[in-house]
Amino acid sequence: MELVHLECFVTLADELHFGRAAARLHVGTSALSKRISELERRLGVRLFDRTSRDVRLTPEGETLLGQAQVALADIVVLRTMAADAAAGAIGGIRAAYSPGTGETMTVLARELRERSPGAVVHAEQMLSLRVAAAVRSRAVGIGIARIPPGPGLATMVLAESRRNLVAMPVSHPLAERHHLYPADLANETLIEPSRSVGGEGSEIPSAHEREAEVSSEGELFDLVSSGLGILVTTDGVIRRNPRQDIVTRPLEGSAGWSREFLLWRLDDDSPIRRRVCEIAEQIGPELARTGP
Repeated sequence: MELVHLECFVTLADELHFGRAAARLHVGTSALSKRISELERRLGVRLFDRTSRDVRLTPEGETLLGQAQVALADIVVLRTMAADAAAGAIGGIRAAYSPGTGETMTVLARELRERSPGAVVHAEQMLSLRVAAAVRSRAVGIGIARIPPGPGLATMVLAESRRNLVAMPVSHPLAERHHLYPADLANETLIEPSRSVGGEGSEIPSAHEREAEVSSEGELFDLVSSGLGILVTTDGVIRRNPRQDIVTRPLEGSAGWSREFLLWRLDDDSPIRRRVCEIAEQIGPELARTGP
């Protein structure tokens, strides 16, 4: 039994007229009659009583009609689900994000849910280096990290922000200044997050640099508060980590950029991965304005 037989049965039962039913199905009356006969033969029952003037359901036809309608409706739902799955509109995708990129991951997951209600992102936080490794190993389908993953993965810049703020303890001598310049930091110890968190290095020349093995932005500010160094960072990082024991001052001149990258495998052509990247491209300007 094929789908076309069910469609013919349900449509003819609705119209009880071969001409009208054939017109709805866009087939000839002889083709419709042939398919009804084939269905009756396969089921072993007569579904319609037909005369030159009348078409009526038999008792067996009335009994089977409800189930045929249910089966046809289920097939329509299945077709819709298949189309949605092919478009990445339903299903789930595992994702990883590094410390400090949670806002970007939240925006991306929310936009996916709003635009494709049947799709969901299952996200977990991990260190930046582990994000790339998780994507490579297929443990997750996508990742968001602050360091380029190197060869083997596709990338898209989701957001970027200039590192134009200097964070320091409230008692630091530079806290008395309203603006700072790169030359003011030449003799300072600059705290740089390690690549495990997402450090890319500062463009400010300094004789002293301390790479911090930390697992969160909060730990970086703990080091700053302890007087171990100062941190050149972005407005987004400051906004996410308000502290009473730390002050920030604007930095004039270039200190580099902080970027957030979307990562995925080059061989991943799954519909939901493509849908995530499509949405990421669409909301890119919004993320760029927000900045990491």
